Amino acid sequence: MAPAAQTRGSQPSSPTASEGSTEDQEIRTLLTQLPSKADLAAMFQKLEDSFSEKLQAVAADVQQLGARVQDLEEEAEHINKRGAEAYDTQETHAEAIRGRRNNLRVRGIPESAEGVTENPIQVLTTLFNRILARPKDTAITFDRAHRAARPRNLPPDKPRDLICRIHNFPLKEEIFRKARQNKDLTIDGQPVTIFQDLAPSTLQARRALRPITQALLERQIKFRWNFPFALTVNLQNKTHTITSPEDVPDFQRALKLPPS
Repeated sequence: MAPAAQTRGSQPSSPTASEGSTEDQEIRTLLTQLPSKADLAAMFQKLEDSFSEKLQAVAADVQQLGARVQDLEEEAEHINKRGAEAYDTQETHAEAIRGRRNNLRVRGIPESAEGVTENPIQVLTTLFNRILARPKDTAITFDRAHRAARPRNLPPDKPRDLICRIHNFPLKEEIFRKARQNKDLTIDGQPVTIFQDLAPSTLQARRALRPITQALLERQIKFRWNFPFALTVNLQNKTHTITSPEDVPDFQRALKLPPS
């Protein structure tokens, strides 16, 4: 029995305790390698600074984009305003042109003609129905009728023109066409002439083309004025037109007219 007890007493130290000491050392080594609170704080500050820089860059881009969008909106508003102004101007011009399209200017009716002062529409109705060869009391719808202002160079004994606007454009055109064919229109023994009522600018442009119209008349070339302004010639199945000064040289060459 004694040898067995001696054997137990002489056994070496437990290997488990030795291994545990090694693990403890490794754990301590790992713990020393972990970042400290200061390291974590520095890391988070770095991340925060990085995010802050990126956010500032994004904010700057957004601000720049917002400024560009505002510029585009202001530019679009400006374009819309200019477009509206151009449309209004066009409508004004169109209205002025439409207003004169139905106008006739009657020259030669004496200021003292019966009823012309009190009721010019009645006098014009009688005259126009005579031109149209129909009963003198046939109704004609006028939008207005009045005497024109006296030009400075008009002699005192000459009557002012009578301007009227006929509501129906085809009827106005028929009156004008047949009046041109009738060379013997008179009222109270005075010759009467009917013209288109043209704007001063149109009359000035026509006067500027007088050398050309005179050359056409000398060569017995028929021409016509189109409304509001155009000089047109139909010759040998070709149409030649002047609507602006740039058209004049080609018009003269085509019709073999001398340069003006």
